[in-house]
Amino acid sequence: MTETASEKRIYCNCCKGPTRHHLIVSREYAGEDWCGEYILWACAGCDTWTMEDCYSDSHFENPEETESLFCPRRTEYERMQKRFITLPKKLADLYAEVISAHNSDLNVLCAVGLRGLIEGVCADKKIQGRNLMRESRR
Repeated sequence: MTETASEKRIYCNCCKGPTRHHLIVSREYAGEDWCGEYILWACAGCDTWTMEDCYSDSHFENPEETESLFCPRRTEYERMQKRFITLPKKLADLYAEVISAHNSDLNVLCAVGLRGLIEGVCADKKIQGRNLMRESRR
């Protein structure tokens, strides 16, 4: 499908895939060093609405460059939390925070949480050693 000014393919959180969206209304805005446009889209599959904030800033390397933010945020690359029956509550809570950090693009916090989660599982399972390397058997 060729995108036109009144149609665009956007990932739909309800349909769980990129679908055709129809333009409902748009409104431009501007400041001294920036400009943009608020655009309201409706999914052609489920009629769910999405707002896009498409903006440009004079500080961008390319003056023609734009960025878009969607509300509600697109869940295309989010991880779903899994349930672990035997995981202790403290580790389950930490796991939930790691998933939340990942889905919020808080990469450093996610990495710190993953390390804590691995250390917690090792302590819970009473795994010995100073690292995760497997000792070679001779």
